[in-house]
Amino acid sequence: MSDDFDYEDPENWSNYIKYEDLLDIRYLENIEYLHKSEDKLVILDKKINKKVAITRESIGNIEELMKLNTNFKILNGEGYKLGDYVELNLSQFSTTQYSYNLLVLNDEEINFYIDAVEVSIRAATDMFILLSDIKCGYFTYTDKYTLTISLKGITELNYADYYNQALFMLSMITKNDYFLKHNNDEGYIEIDDLINCHYINKNYNEVFYFYNEAMRIYDREISSLYLYKILEYFFLIARKNEFEIIISDYNKDKVIDALLKKITKLYKDEESEQLIILINSIKEKLYDILNKAKELNILHSHDINSFAKELYLYRNSIVHGKSDNKFDLKVPNDLCRSQNDIFWKDTLKYISEVLLFKYCIQKIDRNL
Repeated sequence: MSDDFDYEDPENWSNYIKYEDLLDIRYLENIEYLHKSEDKLVILDKKINKKVAITRESIGNIEELMKLNTNFKILNGEGYKLGDYVELNLSQFSTTQYSYNLLVLNDEEINFYIDAVEVSIRAATDMFILLSDIKCGYFTYTDKYTLTISLKGITELNYADYYNQALFMLSMITKNDYFLKHNNDEGYIEIDDLINCHYINKNYNEVFYFYNEAMRIYDREISSLYLYKILEYFFLIARKNEFEIIISDYNKDKVIDALLKKITKLYKDEESEQLIILINSIKEKLYDILNKAKELNILHSHDINSFAKELYLYRNSIVHGKSDNKFDLKVPNDLCRSQNDIFWKDTLKYISEVLLFKYCIQKIDRNL
């Protein structure tokens, strides 16, 4: 780079990487050339066994790069998909970044499985570093200290689902939640448990998107609404046994009108009643939650139905902007957060996690 290089000139940045710079990449030890000519390079990352073609025109030109590599896709500026492999920048998730910095510095990796998909948390691969530079057209600050998450064995249709479930699993390691650790032992994950276990995705993928979005959003009320969406999602799922009884009755008497009437009633139950049924289905996990609610004078007893009703009132307060059933306007105020508001946000988060582990995740021994 010349001494008079203008950092402010976008033209200089877009042309900063020359094709000739890529003809001898020595700073990325896992990169191997499968083809090298004046017009085209085919580069292999030996560690992940993935290759990419590069031409002069594709440097800083994502459309041209994807045209050259039909199995290649840039994902929202945070990573890429290459065939059955996805790698994304994990540094944006600050809690995860903090917890895994030491592992990256020690050149270690965390690997676990969800179904047949291998999930890896590690320092950025050479392919990730190279593609970050190529797509931008200039040398970026991406290096071995950049933390990435990769998924191997995915398809075009399922990689987002597995990515969101993997993020949820990681958040269970980094969290230090008293309620979850003491009331939901199968939920809280130690790092060694994650590495040594294989997880099965039991469907209901949408709820992982809700949870991760709630964790990304700083605003407490909007975050709480995403968490409450998870509870709503499981209203009818938590009543599977009732559906089974109704279907069993129909198989005996073959009265279709009775079947329709009973099913319609389940769907038409008031939301507050649906919430009471859901909360009762996990009441054994809520002992410490009820104690805390009593300490804060939210409850006067450990009655689970009363707790569900108070939770529903909190839901209404953030949806409708009113404090409980009163007429005073409820406005957000970061400088004066009540203990009750903090309690309900933490409670929704905890209940969401209990439900996700109950209905969406099954842990098995990887060696089986």
